[in-house]
Amino acid sequence: MARGSGLFNPVKLLADETEIVRKRESLRLRGPSWSLLILWMYGLFVVALCIPLERAGLHSVASDVLDVVLIVLAVMAPVLYSLVLLDWLLGTYTLGPQRIYQNSDLAGALRGIGLGSPLAASGGREVEFDQVSRATVEPLPGPWQWFDIGHVVISTRAQARALVLRYMHHPRSLAGEIERNAKAAAGVNGGNGQVAPRRLWRSFAWLFVWVAPGLAFLWGCVAAWIGLRLLAAFGPDAVLLGVFIAALITAVAPFPVAIIAFVNWWVGVYVVTNRRVVAHKGVLNVTERVLSLDDVVSASATKAGLARYLGVGNVQVNTAGPTGVVRMVNISEPDWVRQQVLEVQQRVQQSRRQIEFGEISRRLTRTLHLY
Repeated sequence: MARGSGLFNPVKLLADETEIVRKRESLRLRGPSWSLLILWMYGLFVVALCIPLERAGLHSVASDVLDVVLIVLAVMAPVLYSLVLLDWLLGTYTLGPQRIYQNSDLAGALRGIGLGSPLAASGGREVEFDQVSRATVEPLPGPWQWFDIGHVVISTRAQARALVLRYMHHPRSLAGEIERNAKAAAGVNGGNGQVAPRRLWRSFAWLFVWVAPGLAFLWGCVAAWIGLRLLAAFGPDAVLLGVFIAALITAVAPFPVAIIAFVNWWVGVYVVTNRRVVAHKGVLNVTERVLSLDDVVSASATKAGLARYLGVGNVQVNTAGPTGVVRMVNISEPDWVRQQVLEVQQRVQQSRRQIEFGEISRRLTRTLHLY
């Protein structure tokens, strides 16, 4: 998400703050239920659209066309969806202590036999950190920014776009980590040889964007096929009444509940900056818990049940004083968030110690001058 901006941003940054992490409850848990409700409403709409076809006498033509389309989709859809899924599963990057590289993936295999693959401009490349000149974020438009997703462009001394990490979660943090590794490799600061390599995945939203339109079209065809069969069995008037009743029942309870849940989800934001940790919840009764990083002493991450296999968990930030704790509930990448909190807390403490040491040095200097 854009720092300090964006659509209906409930947590505003202070003038001297830098955003490190911004999280909401993961859609990997809430998303499927919302998607099923939307698909149900969409299916009712498609069935209603079949009624004019029946009254215009196009029932048989539409039915024959749908039969052909569904047969083609039954053959092609599993293959296409499997290729996209494999492209996401295999299209990963490895961030090591001395270099970053793209792993062998489906896109590279397709290029090898002369076929194209979407978003596969950097397959097979690797970059040594001692050659990196900078790592920058290439922002993406609209909703990608809301969910803090973008490209990370790595440039070397010899090539401006040596490697592009596409559709990465938290691109600014990742770019900062790459630049720190580059400085370490160049000997500007401490070494990074003990850092274990880790795999970087493209955002799950990338997979959703590629799969969702096809699934919506497939479900629309199935709903139209069902609608035409219902029209042949019961007639347009009965089907229209059934669609109206089903839509009314859906709108009375599930849809308002889903809207309220979505609003609560949207305003439930957890933010980590270079100064504080903020948990914001509620619309009418707003609760906002703020912890200063000066008071933070520890952070823990827990994952349990199904959420563990979806990469979702809780992060608890603890303080030594009376300010208490902040719990980030059901967020994605809890281990990464915990690591970010501890790293920025360590940097804050180091900065505070440097300030205190500088003040002690100045006092000693003034004292010695007196004598």
